[in-house]
Amino acid sequence: MFQEYIQKSTKKVVHTVEIALAELASLKQTHLTPDFILLALVAQQDSEAMQIIEHVSSNPIDTLTQIKEQIYNHYQKPAAEDVTRIIGSQELSDLFQIAYDEARNLGDEFVSTGTLFIAMFNSRAGVTADYLHKAGLKREQALQALKEIRGGRNIGTANAETEADVLAKYTRDLTKLAREGLLDPVIGRENEIALIILTLSRRKKNNPALIGRAIALNLS
Repeated sequence: MFQEYIQKSTKKVVHTVEIALAELASLKQTHLTPDFILLALVAQQDSEAMQIIEHVSSNPIDTLTQIKEQIYNHYQKPAAEDVTRIIGSQELSDLFQIAYDEARNLGDEFVSTGTLFIAMFNSRAGVTADYLHKAGLKREQALQALKEIRGGRNIGTANAETEADVLAKYTRDLTKLAREGLLDPVIGRENEIALIILTLSRRKKNNPALIGRAIALNLS
């Protein structure tokens, strides 16, 4: 069942599982549980899970420290079994099933790191819900934060999270900046702006070209 849901997950979630397996090996454990998936999620600064924590927590660093300490304290002793044999727990399968349901509720076609994180608030996923609650996180706030971070965007492909990372890294969301009042005012360019809007609105040949150097106005 776990493998079936992996096929319905983004590439970033697959990478998360790989990191979780590395955490499992470093702690000399044999059962892959949601605990290690949680460690892997918070190890990726650009994951939706980390963005949620930064969005809802007044002190993200302290929140992360609490989550990690709880998990590391739980696995202080190495497993008694053969560490070369890894077993996926029932809670892990339940986690991905819950995450897939959360994804469908949001209109996503693939499980993302965000919906995987939301699923961890469910008691069926093991003790991760306790870890998150003790760290001061709540499901309702996390889910609302995910929606705000997405801005109406859905996860429709396996590459959706990776593509979003590239856009965030190399581009600026001017619409978002305008809504937040972070763009400098444009003065004396009404006609030029109207022409750009008209060009962009065309069905064909809708690529405006701005020629000439920008003029900075000193209004002080």
